[in-house]
Amino acid sequence: MIPAIREFLDRLHQMLDGSERPLVDRDHIEVTTHDTEARVVIPHREPDQPGIEIEVGERYVFVTWTPERQRVTGYDDALRVIEALLDGRVELVVTEHFVYRKRCSSIDGRLFLTTRMPALTFRSGTERRRFF
Repeated sequence: MIPAIREFLDRLHQMLDGSERPLVDRDHIEVTTHDTEARVVIPHREPDQPGIEIEVGERYVFVTWTPERQRVTGYDDALRVIEALLDGRVELVVTEHFVYRKRCSSIDGRLFLTTRMPALTFRSGTERRRFF
């Protein structure tokens, strides 16, 4: 494994051990490593709640929290997003209209990701969701 990925995984491990996160199922955290990438799954303690999936490469990090998947440019930024997710500071707002769906994710009330997609639906409304 390349040193940058090993350092990222070490920092992630320190973050998980550094504070009490009662909703993280620590016994079932999965880490899979290869030569040039790693995959980490941090499950929620409640089986019906989504966890966080992290894919780490030499020059990228993908952080997935259902239904969002975000490419984060740097390891430091990825750790900040993961920490915000684990602390429950990320809010996802899903707005459905008759012809499209919009998802907005924010950290501490500041918008950082918006996704719009066509979606033919017969309902209209807004759903808010927090993670961990």
